[in-house]
Amino acid sequence: MGTRSLTVIKDGDKNDEEIVVMYSQFDGYLSGHGKLLKEAIGDLEVVNGYSPNNTNVANGMSCLAAQLIMKFKQTRYDQQVRMREVMGREYEIEIGYAGTYYLHPAGTRDCGEEYVYTVYFVEKDEALLEQEREAERLRFEKEFEEAPDEEAKLKVKRFESPSLGQVYVMVEYDDTVIYDGPLRDLDPNLEGEVSDEDEISDEEGDRCAQCGKEFEVDMENEAHIEGYCCSQCMEQADQLGDEE
Repeated sequence: MGTRSLTVIKDGDKNDEEIVVMYSQFDGYLSGHGKLLKEAIGDLEVVNGYSPNNTNVANGMSCLAAQLIMKFKQTRYDQQVRMREVMGREYEIEIGYAGTYYLHPAGTRDCGEEYVYTVYFVEKDEALLEQEREAERLRFEKEFEEAPDEEAKLKVKRFESPSLGQVYVMVEYDDTVIYDGPLRDLDPNLEGEVSDEDEISDEEGDRCAQCGKEFEVDMENEAHIEGYCCSQCMEQADQLGDEE
Protein backbone atom coordinates (compact mmCIF):
# COMPACT_ATOMS: atom_id res chain seq x y z
CA MET A 1 0.00 0.00 0.00
CA GLY A 2 2.99 2.31 0.39
CA THR A 3 4.28 2.38 -3.20
CA ARG A 4 4.70 6.07 -3.96
CA SER A 5 4.43 7.59 -7.41
CA LEU A 6 4.54 10.87 -9.29
CA THR A 7 2.27 11.81 -12.18
CA VAL A 8 3.81 14.47 -14.42
CA ILE A 9 1.55 16.38 -16.82
CA LYS A 10 3.27 17.90 -19.84
CA ASP A 11 1.95 20.92 -21.73
CA GLY A 12 2.24 19.07 -25.02
CA ASP A 13 4.72 16.43 -26.13
CA LYS A 14 7.46 14.80 -24.06
CA ASN A 15 9.85 17.68 -24.62
CA ASP A 16 7.44 20.43 -23.58
CA GLU A 17 7.30 22.09 -20.17
CA GLU A 18 5.63 20.42 -17.21
CA ILE A 19 2.34 21.88 -15.98
CA VAL A 20 2.17 20.16 -12.61
CA VAL A 21 3.34 17.10 -10.67
CA MET A 22 0.92 15.04 -8.59
CA TYR A 23 2.32 12.93 -5.75
CA SER A 24 0.49 9.76 -4.72
CA GLN A 25 1.20 8.12 -1.36
CA PHE A 26 -0.07 4.62 -2.14
CA ASP A 27 -0.48 1.91 -4.80
CA GLY A 28 1.82 3.52 -7.37
CA TYR A 29 2.26 0.31 -9.38
CA LEU A 30 0.51 -0.23 -12.72
CA SER A 31 -2.37 -2.33 -11.41
CA GLY A 32 -3.09 0.38 -8.85
CA HIS A 33 -2.26 3.94 -9.90
CA GLY A 34 -1.80 3.04 -13.56
CA LYS A 35 -5.28 1.51 -13.72
CA LEU A 36 -6.83 4.57 -12.04
CA LEU A 37 -4.96 6.92 -14.38
CA LYS A 38 -6.27 5.09 -17.43
CA GLU A 39 -9.83 5.12 -16.07
CA ALA A 40 -9.63 8.82 -15.19
CA ILE A 41 -8.32 10.34 -18.43
CA GLY A 42 -7.51 7.51 -20.84
CA ASP A 43 -10.53 8.17 -23.05
CA LEU A 44 -10.44 11.98 -23.00
CA GLU A 45 -10.06 13.77 -26.31
CA VAL A 46 -7.83 16.86 -26.22
CA VAL A 47 -9.38 19.74 -28.18
CA ASN A 48 -8.91 23.46 -28.71
CA GLY A 49 -12.32 24.96 -28.02
CA TYR A 50 -15.46 22.96 -27.25
CA SER A 51 -19.24 23.08 -27.25
CA PRO A 52 -21.75 21.77 -24.67
CA ASN A 53 -21.99 18.64 -26.83
CA ASN A 54 -18.38 17.77 -26.08
CA THR A 55 -18.55 15.99 -22.73
CA ASN A 56 -15.59 13.61 -22.89
CA VAL A 57 -12.96 16.19 -23.76
CA ALA A 58 -10.22 18.30 -22.22
CA ASN A 59 -9.74 21.83 -23.54
CA GLY A 60 -5.96 21.57 -23.70
CA MET A 61 -3.51 19.78 -21.42
CA SER A 62 -4.02 22.21 -18.52
CA CYS A 63 -7.73 21.31 -18.55
CA LEU A 64 -6.75 17.63 -18.63
CA ALA A 65 -4.51 18.17 -15.59
CA ALA A 66 -7.37 19.80 -13.67
CA GLN A 67 -9.73 16.94 -14.52
CA LEU A 68 -7.11 14.41 -13.46
CA ILE A 69 -6.73 16.00 -10.02
CA MET A 70 -10.49 16.28 -9.56
CA LYS A 71 -11.06 12.62 -10.43
CA PHE A 72 -8.27 11.29 -8.20
CA LYS A 73 -9.49 13.29 -5.21
CA GLN A 74 -12.98 11.93 -5.84
CA THR A 75 -11.48 8.43 -5.94
CA ARG A 76 -9.96 9.09 -2.50
CA TYR A 77 -13.40 10.03 -1.16
CA ASP A 78 -15.13 7.05 -2.78
CA GLN A 79 -12.54 4.65 -1.32
CA GLN A 80 -13.32 5.87 2.20
CA VAL A 81 -17.05 5.49 1.61
CA ARG A 82 -16.54 1.89 0.47
CA MET A 83 -14.26 1.22 3.44
CA ARG A 84 -16.96 2.35 5.85
CA GLU A 85 -19.53 0.19 4.05
CA VAL A 86 -17.28 -2.87 4.26
CA MET A 87 -16.33 -2.34 7.90
CA GLY A 88 -19.86 -1.56 9.04
CA ARG A 89 -21.40 1.36 10.85
CA GLU A 90 -19.43 0.65 14.01
CA TYR A 91 -16.22 1.55 12.14
CA GLU A 92 -15.76 5.26 12.80
CA ILE A 93 -13.84 7.10 10.07
CA GLU A 94 -14.19 10.68 8.96
CA ILE A 95 -14.85 10.82 5.22
CA GLY A 96 -13.22 13.63 3.28
CA TYR A 97 -10.87 14.55 0.46
CA ALA A 98 -7.71 15.13 2.50
CA GLY A 99 -4.60 13.03 1.99
CA THR A 100 -3.17 10.51 -0.49
CA TYR A 101 -2.79 12.92 -3.45
CA TYR A 102 -0.74 16.12 -3.33
CA LEU A 103 0.26 18.74 -5.90
CA HIS A 104 3.86 19.85 -6.34
CA PRO A 105 5.53 22.39 -8.62
CA ALA A 106 6.67 21.37 -12.08
CA GLY A 107 10.04 19.66 -11.96
CA THR A 108 9.54 18.08 -8.53
CA ARG A 109 11.30 14.73 -8.11
CA ASP A 110 12.91 12.62 -5.36
CA CYS A 111 9.81 12.28 -3.18
CA GLY A 112 10.47 8.63 -2.48
CA GLU A 113 8.68 7.65 -5.69
CA GLU A 114 9.18 4.24 -7.28
CA TYR A 115 6.99 4.96 -10.30
CA VAL A 116 6.82 8.07 -12.49
CA TYR A 117 3.92 8.49 -14.94
CA THR A 118 4.60 11.18 -17.54
CA VAL A 119 1.42 12.16 -19.36
CA TYR A 120 1.95 13.92 -22.67
CA PHE A 121 0.29 14.59 -25.99
CA VAL A 122 1.02 13.44 -29.55
CA GLU A 123 -0.51 15.72 -32.19
CA LYS A 124 -2.22 14.53 -35.34
CA ASP A 125 -0.79 15.35 -38.72
CA GLU A 126 -1.85 18.93 -39.55
CA ALA A 127 -3.26 17.93 -42.96
CA LEU A 128 -5.43 15.22 -41.36
CA LEU A 129 -6.57 17.64 -38.68
CA GLU A 130 -7.59 20.20 -41.31
CA GLN A 131 -9.58 17.55 -43.19
CA GLU A 132 -11.48 16.67 -40.02
CA ARG A 133 -12.21 20.34 -39.31
CA GLU A 134 -13.55 20.83 -42.84
CA ALA A 135 -15.70 17.69 -42.67
CA GLU A 136 -17.21 18.84 -39.37
CA ARG A 137 -17.87 22.32 -40.74
CA LEU A 138 -19.65 20.89 -43.81
CA ARG A 139 -21.69 18.54 -41.62
CA PHE A 140 -22.91 21.40 -39.45
CA GLU A 141 -23.76 23.67 -42.39
CA LYS A 142 -25.68 20.90 -44.18
CA GLU A 143 -27.75 19.91 -41.14
CA PHE A 144 -28.47 23.56 -40.31
CA GLU A 145 -29.63 24.37 -43.82
CA GLU A 146 -31.85 21.28 -44.00
CA ALA A 147 -33.55 21.98 -40.68
CA PRO A 148 -37.25 22.71 -41.48
CA ASP A 149 -37.78 25.51 -38.93
CA GLU A 150 -36.09 27.67 -36.32
CA GLU A 151 -36.77 25.21 -33.52
CA ALA A 152 -35.13 22.40 -35.48
CA LYS A 153 -32.15 24.63 -36.29
CA LEU A 154 -31.57 25.18 -32.57
CA LYS A 155 -31.38 21.40 -32.08
CA VAL A 156 -28.70 20.86 -34.73
CA LYS A 157 -25.55 19.48 -33.17
CA ARG A 158 -23.10 22.34 -32.99
CA PHE A 159 -19.72 22.43 -34.66
CA GLU A 160 -17.31 20.35 -32.63
CA SER A 161 -13.59 20.92 -32.60
CA PRO A 162 -11.91 17.64 -33.63
CA SER A 163 -9.45 15.88 -31.37
CA LEU A 164 -5.98 17.37 -31.76
CA GLY A 165 -4.24 14.07 -31.15
CA GLN A 166 -3.87 11.36 -28.52
CA VAL A 167 -2.89 11.26 -24.85
CA TYR A 168 0.23 9.18 -24.18
CA VAL A 169 1.94 8.06 -21.00
CA MET A 170 5.51 7.02 -20.25
CA VAL A 171 5.79 4.83 -17.16
CA GLU A 172 9.11 4.52 -15.36
CA TYR A 173 9.81 2.05 -12.58
CA ASP A 174 13.05 2.49 -10.69
CA ASP A 175 14.35 4.78 -13.51
CA THR A 176 13.56 2.16 -16.17
CA VAL A 177 10.89 2.78 -18.82
CA ILE A 178 8.40 -0.10 -18.73
CA TYR A 179 5.76 1.44 -21.01
CA ASP A 180 5.59 4.35 -23.44
CA GLY A 181 2.50 4.62 -25.63
CA PRO A 182 -1.17 5.63 -25.78
CA LEU A 183 -2.69 5.87 -22.31
CA ARG A 184 -5.87 4.12 -23.47
CA ASP A 185 -3.75 1.10 -24.47
CA LEU A 186 -1.92 0.82 -21.15
CA ASP A 187 -2.17 -2.69 -19.71
CA PRO A 188 -2.44 -2.44 -15.89
CA ASN A 189 -1.26 -6.05 -15.67
CA LEU A 190 1.87 -5.47 -17.72
CA GLU A 191 4.12 -8.52 -17.38
CA GLY A 192 7.18 -7.99 -15.24
CA GLU A 193 5.67 -5.23 -13.14
CA VAL A 194 6.33 -5.44 -9.41
CA SER A 195 3.48 -4.71 -7.03
CA ASP A 196 3.45 -4.37 -3.26
CA GLU A 197 2.03 -7.86 -2.99
CA ASP A 198 5.09 -9.23 -4.83
CA GLU A 199 7.53 -7.32 -2.66
CA ILE A 200 6.03 -8.43 0.65
CA SER A 201 4.88 -12.02 1.03
CA ASP A 202 2.05 -13.08 3.29
CA GLU A 203 4.55 -14.71 5.63
CA GLU A 204 6.35 -11.41 6.15
CA GLY A 205 3.16 -9.49 6.95
CA ASP A 206 2.54 -5.83 6.15
CA ARG A 207 5.30 -3.26 6.32
CA CYS A 208 4.84 0.36 7.38
CA ALA A 209 5.06 2.78 4.42
CA GLN A 210 6.81 5.35 6.63
CA CYS A 211 9.28 3.54 8.94
CA GLY A 212 9.45 0.09 7.29
CA LYS A 213 8.46 -1.77 10.45
CA GLU A 214 6.45 -4.98 9.98
CA PHE A 215 3.07 -5.12 11.72
CA GLU A 216 0.03 -7.33 12.00
CA VAL A 217 -2.97 -5.63 10.41
CA ASP A 218 -5.91 -4.71 12.61
CA MET A 219 -8.79 -3.81 10.29
CA GLU A 220 -10.25 -1.54 12.98
CA ASN A 221 -7.08 0.56 13.01
CA GLU A 222 -7.21 3.41 10.45
CA ALA A 223 -3.41 3.70 10.32
CA HIS A 224 -3.09 -0.01 9.45
CA ILE A 225 -5.66 0.29 6.68
CA GLU A 226 -3.74 3.24 5.23
CA GLY A 227 -0.49 1.23 5.30
CA TYR A 228 1.17 2.50 8.51
CA CYS A 229 2.04 0.76 11.74
CA CYS A 230 0.74 3.60 13.92
CA SER A 231 -1.01 6.97 13.80
CA GLN A 232 2.29 8.78 14.37
CA CYS A 233 3.80 7.34 11.18
CA MET A 234 0.63 8.20 9.27
CA GLU A 235 0.80 11.81 10.49
CA GLN A 236 4.50 12.05 9.64
CA ALA A 237 3.81 10.80 6.09
CA ASP A 238 1.04 13.38 5.62
CA GLN A 239 3.35 16.13 6.88
CA LEU A 240 6.07 14.95 4.47
CA GLY A 241 3.59 15.11 1.60
CA ASP A 242 2.64 18.68 2.56
CA GLU A 243 6.27 19.79 2.84
CA GLU A 244 7.26 18.25 -0.48
